[in-house]
Amino acid sequence: MNRQDAVLAAGFAIFSLLTSFYCVFYAVSMIGQGHGVLASPFAYVAGGYGLMNVYALSAAWRSRAPWTEAASAVISFTFFGVYLVDRLRHGFSTGLGFWAVAVVAGALAVNWLAIRKLVRRN
Repeated sequence: MNRQDAVLAAGFAIFSLLTSFYCVFYAVSMIGQGHGVLASPFAYVAGGYGLMNVYALSAAWRSRAPWTEAASAVISFTFFGVYLVDRLRHGFSTGLGFWAVAVVAGALAVNWLAIRKLVRRN
């Protein structure tokens, strides 16, 4: 792995960690506000995604296990599906809602690329 690929992989991994911690922070803050289990199931899914992504990222970093790519794809698609259902349930009030979907999709793609880069490094 040349220096440019190493920096790119490290940058993707840091971004992935930050988004994962943000998901966990969001879940803890929503659950801590007393919304209840059924009021915001998206908060539970966001927390689960954040924790599972950190686990897959650490497994890809330590062992370069190929299953982490598939696990990242599955949890990303699941999270994105639940996010879309949550957005549809609450409605897209402005054009900003569509941009939010694009940003979430981009962040999930970068998280998957981070794990892919870590697994396939030399």
